[in-house]
Amino acid sequence: MVNEQLIRIRVTLKGRPVGAYALSKEIITIGRNPESDICLENPGISRDHLRIMISRNGKYVVEDLGSANGTMVNDAPVKRHELRENDVIQVGKFSLWVTFEVDRRSELESRRPSALANEGTTVLSATELEAMIESARAAEIKQRKVGLVAGLKLGVQALTGTARTLAIMLALVAFIAGLAAGASAALLYLAR
Repeated sequence: MVNEQLIRIRVTLKGRPVGAYALSKEIITIGRNPESDICLENPGISRDHLRIMISRNGKYVVEDLGSANGTMVNDAPVKRHELRENDVIQVGKFSLWVTFEVDRRSELESRRPSALANEGTTVLSATELEAMIESARAAEIKQRKVGLVAGLKLGVQALTGTARTLAIMLALVAFIAGLAAGASAALLYLAR
């Protein structure tokens, strides 16, 4: 039986969010058992505490499975209860808030080109693919330009540093040459 109704269950522990589930199964198991659809790890919870199942009239029903501490819906103990929108199931210190909505997954699958498409796969039209490729190319060109400008700036900075060093070295050479020329001139003057 394919269920068109999706049940959402928000689990809280003493008011703190613990988990959220969206299920469309015919039978949903809840308990301390790690294989339960909703596992509530707490010693006050029975291994197989309760189940939520679809009744003959297509409504979800909660049923206590003979748990030691029982199951309550909206603060009233229950063995079996037809769930309604915004019911709160209390199991030990846990509260399970129940809401319903239409399961639209089959609508989404019918829009996909292939029924075998993975949920994580996005199918693009040729135009969308071309636009995506063009956008990637433009981003790559922009990145190259940014890299080229940064490289030129570093080159100018390095050249400026080299030019300074070169200018200082030339000034020293000129100074030394000037000293040498002055010393030579002084020696020639004295030698006469």
